[in-house]
Amino acid sequence: LSNTSSSTTALFSNTRHLNFCWTDFSEAAVSSLFKRLPNLECVDLGANRNRVIGANTTAIKSLTEYCACIKELTISLQQVSESVLCDTIAYYGPQLYKLSIRCDGRETLKSVAEHATHVKNLTIRAEEEDHGSIVGILQRCRELVHLEMVSWMVQDVPIVVWRGVDAVALRRRRPLMIRKKVLPNKTLALDLEELQEIRK
Repeated sequence: LSNTSSSTTALFSNTRHLNFCWTDFSEAAVSSLFKRLPNLECVDLGANRNRVIGANTTAIKSLTEYCACIKELTISLQQVSESVLCDTIAYYGPQLYKLSIRCDGRETLKSVAEHATHVKNLTIRAEEEDHGSIVGILQRCRELVHLEMVSWMVQDVPIVVWRGVDAVALRRRRPLMIRKKVLPNKTLALDLEELQEIRK
């Protein structure tokens, strides 16, 4: 990247979307890349083999250092420091309208509820659930129109969510969802009507 031509530099600076899928990188390489992509708006950092210790956390730090315009953010990288992830959500929060994250701790959910209050489309892949924090997201993120809770156990979904889902199912004259131990497809997807019902 150090010998890039002016046309290549222009191409990089005009790039709005970036998608990493099973992409391993060094700390220096990912920092150098993000430095050349200042106008990114949509970033999808998919899971990787995580061969370089600390590189995934460095990637998230570098993103906030060099790319200020992010509106859609997907972070599926493993072993990212929770504090760095929370700082990233706080940094981009007010401008995010789409967010998809791996949640390895309760502070991440609290950060979403506190900072990403304008998000419209939210996906949370949970490793550790906190009923209060997910309810906080539902109450504070008032512009939310779609929520996916991925890899949540049935018993970890707050009762207020189930009540809302059941109320909408009854209105739609659909059968109530049977509470098995694991959600169908390991995902609970809530639409606008269900979200509005839960907020009542």
